[in-house]
Amino acid sequence: MAQKTTATLVCASCSHANEPERVYCHNCGEKLDRSILPQIEDTTKPGADIRRVQKMMNPSAFSFAMEVRTLAKVLTFSAILSAVVLYWLPPDVVPLAEKDVIEQRNLSEDWARMMAAKQALVVPFSETDVNRFLQKTLKASESAVPGVKFERAFVGFTPGAYTLTVQRDAWGLAMYSSVTYRPVVKDGSVSAEVIAAHYGRLGIPPALSAVVDFAVGGVVKTFEKEMKQVDRLADVKVIQSNIVFTTKL
Repeated sequence: MAQKTTATLVCASCSHANEPERVYCHNCGEKLDRSILPQIEDTTKPGADIRRVQKMMNPSAFSFAMEVRTLAKVLTFSAILSAVVLYWLPPDVVPLAEKDVIEQRNLSEDWARMMAAKQALVVPFSETDVNRFLQKTLKASESAVPGVKFERAFVGFTPGAYTLTVQRDAWGLAMYSSVTYRPVVKDGSVSAEVIAAHYGRLGIPPALSAVVDFAVGGVVKTFEKEMKQVDRLADVKVIQSNIVFTTKL
């Protein structure tokens, strides 16, 4: 705060002593000569608010903290935008849906014979046969989520792993969720290990079991009976476009 003064402004016309704040004489209304007031030195220092305003008004000022915050916001927005785009992108390979599916093999009967066999059998299932079987067995249906409809499921076989993908219609847009498994044979038992999960092309940590279950859980549950029979298998190998089952003696 500036120091206050008790000086007065004397009107040159009527000699009336006016307060130093006045511009016109309180007595006669004549304009006062304010230049005769003594100059008061302001010894105060600019406060935090004044310094902030000075920085804002100085175009050459550089604030490292502000730059970091701006960069963080840009990176966060970019990451969210990228995730949204990846979520809606289809997988690398999406097989064409056949209108009138004609199964070359009845995989249900082949599986039943495998499970009932008394001798060891080596039976390959091709990717094409499995996808035709899935398309004929699993019909399009509404889901528990309003506006989201199950369309179909399909598989992809690559050396050492197989991927199950579910295609849904979400408010008119195709949405894909997939889980990649690796067959594991340990102590005479066959199991499947989740090694990857995706929504579109957006990778999801496989450890998030709830997310993985939502991705393909409905399809897996449809074949719950067959899944319980895997203890009849001695080995499962996945090669390009084929999965090979070997039953126990």
